[in-house]
Amino acid sequence: MTRPPVLRLPGTAERILAPRDTLDYFDSRGIDLPRPVTPLEAWTFAMARPIPGLALAFRIRDAISARFGVARTGGFSGTPRDTVAAGDRLDFFLVEETTPEALVLTARDRHLDVMACLSVEGCRLTLTASVCTHNTFGRLYMLPVGPAHRVIADRMLRNVASALEAETEARPRAILATMPITAIYANLSCADLARSRAWYERVFDRVPDATPMEGLHEWHLGASAGFQLFHDAQKAGQGTVTLFADDLDAARARLAAAGPDLPEPQPGGPGRILQLRDPDGNLVVLVEPA
Repeated sequence: MTRPPVLRLPGTAERILAPRDTLDYFDSRGIDLPRPVTPLEAWTFAMARPIPGLALAFRIRDAISARFGVARTGGFSGTPRDTVAAGDRLDFFLVEETTPEALVLTARDRHLDVMACLSVEGCRLTLTASVCTHNTFGRLYMLPVGPAHRVIADRMLRNVASALEAETEARPRAILATMPITAIYANLSCADLARSRAWYERVFDRVPDATPMEGLHEWHLGASAGFQLFHDAQKAGQGTVTLFADDLDAARARLAAAGPDLPEPQPGGPGRILQLRDPDGNLVVLVEPA
């Protein structure tokens, strides 16, 4: 028996069984995802997490429907598939069409025809269900199944979104695990490198430890930390840095010798702090632990 062709909803990637106004049931709902997926990926993510109550619902459905000559479904297995082709089976569904934008699944018997279509357009995933009933049993069957489908469809879409969100959150951790961080440098920008270098030489009580490139001076603070002074007039005066010092009074005395009046150290943080402005207005906080 030749099946009627799959119809496409105008202006979308969604597929349906028959013209929209002839369907006995229609539902379409979608969700925006963190990244694009293929329709088969969406199916795999949707089925990977059990939907509460669905297994019991299928057992009840199979027990009742078997009395009317309807084949048992067995429910969803959750088994992932890397590829499918038209004519394959995904659990009790027949794959009628598979393209980069849509996965079309059907279940047909003498009581009703059911189509489920997972379609993708960019990061938008849509699940579309359409049903044509053939007799009274088919119409009665859809009375409880129609409302239940909406709940199940929402959960399937959320399963896909949750899986992709978890994937997104895990990616930075995976990158850090494969790319260990071995050092950290604070950085401030200045408009006049020579003037600011002289000021920071008084802060650190020494000349820069390195000049790795033109317009950049570095002071090394142990093996895995340091401070960088960078020549960038547009960003000068917009930064803040906190430096820990063994002797706050000595650091203040060195800076006071350069000319302007300086504030006195104040209690704060783990001991005493001295809040200063460098020649460009960057905030430099010196901390002396108690």
